[in-house]
Amino acid sequence: AGPLVRWLGKPLYLNNLPVLNWLLLAVALYAVGMIAHVGLYALGRDRSLVFSQLAGFATFLLAAAVLPAADGPVTVAIAMCFAFGVMLIWKLLAYRSIQTSRAPAAAA
Repeated sequence: AGPLVRWLGKPLYLNNLPVLNWLLLAVALYAVGMIAHVGLYALGRDRSLVFSQLAGFATFLLAAAVLPAADGPVTVAIAMCFAFGVMLIWKLLAYRSIQTSRAPAAAA
């Protein structure tokens, strides 16, 4: 994203480049988490989805409280990365547990 932002030549954008980088990571984690989210939703596993959202929210609050507040928007973006990372892992583990429980037994 750096070269594109530099090409735009806006000082405000250049000053906030670290925020953009963290937000791009947050969006990537969220997008990958949506793959398992849709799978869990299709299988009717709403409870796993609700708990993953609650865990993500708690993680965001904890990370935002622990990280240095002086960094402002960067702190919020990093806290979002932690939250979306927890949600991603939760959903992947929930989906994987369903898949392993449905797997047919190996023939002896």
